[in-house]
Amino acid sequence: MTDIFREIIKVQVRNNNGDDVFFTPSTILEALKIAKSERNPDNYMVCIAIDNERTHRWDREFAINKKSWRKREPDAREPKGVLPSVYRVHERFMAIGSRPEDLAVGIEHRA
Repeated sequence: MTDIFREIIKVQVRNNNGDDVFFTPSTILEALKIAKSERNPDNYMVCIAIDNERTHRWDREFAINKKSWRKREPDAREPKGVLPSVYRVHERFMAIGSRPEDLAVGIEHRA
């Protein structure tokens, strides 16, 4: 009879290809552990939802050479689809898959 009032917990993970993977842990503590383990370079968004309402969300920076994750508002605008190739070079962003060694942005050549 207590199963009627049991909360439905889901962890949503969006990988760099834009595919969503869902986990259904039995407790919120287990959900937090899954969310922490899925915050890695292979993914760029992790959410926890209780009864289909998001309560937690983390996003990874889009720069390929960055591994930091930020806590976001659960209902904030979210990226969809394949993660773009973005390299962070001298505090500027360059997209479209250019290699950092090919960029001359902010570099001075001295003789």
